[in-house]
Amino acid sequence: MAIFYMDVKIIGRSSGRSATGAAAYRAGEKLHSVAHASYQAGEKLQGTVNKNDKITHDYTRKKGIVHSEIILPKNAPSKYTDRQTLWNAVELSETRKNSQLAREIIIALPIEFNLQEHLEVIRKYAKDNFVDKGMIADFAIHDTENDNPHAHIMLTTRNVTQEGFSEKNREWNKKENLLEWRKAWAHVVNEVFERKGLAQRIDHRTLKAQGIDRKPMIHLGYKASALEKKGIHTDRGNYNREINHRNNERDVKTQEQSKCDPQKNDDPDATINATSDNTLSALEKGRGEAEHATLMSAKRNMREKENPIKAKKTVQTVGKLQKKREAHPDKEQNEQMLEKITKPPKFIRERLQQKRIERRSTPPPKKTFKKPSPKQAYSIIKERDPLIKD
Repeated sequence: MAIFYMDVKIIGRSSGRSATGAAAYRAGEKLHSVAHASYQAGEKLQGTVNKNDKITHDYTRKKGIVHSEIILPKNAPSKYTDRQTLWNAVELSETRKNSQLAREIIIALPIEFNLQEHLEVIRKYAKDNFVDKGMIADFAIHDTENDNPHAHIMLTTRNVTQEGFSEKNREWNKKENLLEWRKAWAHVVNEVFERKGLAQRIDHRTLKAQGIDRKPMIHLGYKASALEKKGIHTDRGNYNREINHRNNERDVKTQEQSKCDPQKNDDPDATINATSDNTLSALEKGRGEAEHATLMSAKRNMREKENPIKAKKTVQTVGKLQKKREAHPDKEQNEQMLEKITKPPKFIRERLQQKRIERRSTPPPKKTFKKPSPKQAYSIIKERDPLIKD
């Protein structure tokens, strides 16, 4: 089954990464990066730091590298077809310790395509959306025996001329570009599906935008996926299993309701749209406490790992709200009770408002000081000092 997956991220020195090392890993090659760039990236060096020294990134033993290729725009030097030359030039063009070195796009490839079709869609996609706009695209296809073919596309972030890299292009960082890149990838892949006569299609939009009444699952990632294959349950895996179970229940309920109403069987789309709200409310009311507890536990575990302080505050807040609901289960009764407690009577509100108006209109009295007479001053001093006698 064809799926849409795209992840866009930045390779930067702020996280201690090197563009040359990243390119070597994705292409499965042995590349040398200048020590000057490696020093700025925070990599560990042996001995003194010299700009002419080199650091080796050797990933020749990495498996699953099917193909790697560099596509240059028309105004780029031909020497940048060499991967080591290209990414060392990128490293040397950046002078800050937190520079953004490259942009990486990870895309899932359809398992229905062969290698030539994978190359066709990636080349067309990279050329139309990146290379024609001035970026250099370095892509690699990874495919192991676990039916997960995907591609890594590394893109430069600076304008390039025949002399080398020049200023940063900030226009490529806009969010509108990301939306266009997602849409373009779905269009390129669907064109090949249509040419092959296959019914599969991918869609870059969310399930809600597509009008599908299903809750989306989350991406497992390679770590959780490896543990799940070994039979070890993870928080992300438990969450996805719970969501999948609920979606299946929702589909069954929808089918049952469509069978019970023969007038709407002729139009399946109308049936789903008309019964989606009722189905959702029925499921929310009828789901078991155990299933709800399992889902909440998986979410809570994920939140605690990401931010334990925020998770603790969230649990405390939810507990307080739950106690209030248990004490006053009726929503209307709760609102009336809160209104009585927090809102004073009408005559008190009017009196307070009148006092505020008077306080604003009446200026504060001036403080005056009257000098006491000698007799008054003596009596005051006598009261304060008991040693003084008549």
